[in-house]
Amino acid sequence: MKCNAYDETVPVSIIRCGMKMEVRFCELNLNDIACLPNGDKFRVGDDAHVRFDSTYEGWVVYDEFGNSYVPEDFKDGTTGGDTEGEKAKRSIAVGSDYIFFFRSSDGDCTGLAEHNGRKCKVTWQENKAHYQGKTPWEYIESHGGLFDVRFATGDDFCVYGEELEPICHCKEVLDGFYCKKADIPLELNFTELLALLPKSPEDSRHGFWSNGDEILCKKEAAAEAVADFLEDLGIDVVTTGFYDPEEPPEDEYSGYHYVSVQ
Repeated sequence: MKCNAYDETVPVSIIRCGMKMEVRFCELNLNDIACLPNGDKFRVGDDAHVRFDSTYEGWVVYDEFGNSYVPEDFKDGTTGGDTEGEKAKRSIAVGSDYIFFFRSSDGDCTGLAEHNGRKCKVTWQENKAHYQGKTPWEYIESHGGLFDVRFATGDDFCVYGEELEPICHCKEVLDGFYCKKADIPLELNFTELLALLPKSPEDSRHGFWSNGDEILCKKEAAAEAVADFLEDLGIDVVTTGFYDPEEPPEDEYSGYHYVSVQ
């Protein structure tokens, strides 16, 4: 996909410093919340700029996870499968590792779904000149191209480019299992989260409770893990601490580690 290198005037609805406004694409700045025509939002990870390479010449902006967006993505009716498919295709490199997320159910998918969220290595990229399958090539193009991948189990499959996510866009949540960082809510109200927690340690199932201002738990490692998790959710300025029982006054918080937001 080629874009007009000077098409920087496309209007973009954003939230900047808590205020809603409209700016030109070229005026997108770091930490703006950009609103796509389909209602999706993302946090801008770098100022909009012009990029020139073999696959794209024009204005581009990246979100905080490294996903790229171009002016066409902000024109009504243009944000869809084709745009995502083209972006997926041009970002995948043979020989590199990616995380597979099952999306397409056409063809023989026996055994493929069980590899959802797992790491794989791209071993081959199919091209139109040598393709002999029955699926129309236009359909393949719209889904990011066709790639052979190999999982750690030794299983080989043919998948679409849109089903492969760069590892840097994902987070390992269990041993060998990943989820997309982009699936995590962009903004989370910490106060609402506290309201969901038990109000005393006696009512807690796993040792986490809240006094209305902080998340409390007995283990330092648990508090640090929660703090890291909150930062991955997009909550900034997360702090941790400890209520030392040897420092007066001793109260119901003594001996607990806490997680709070400034």
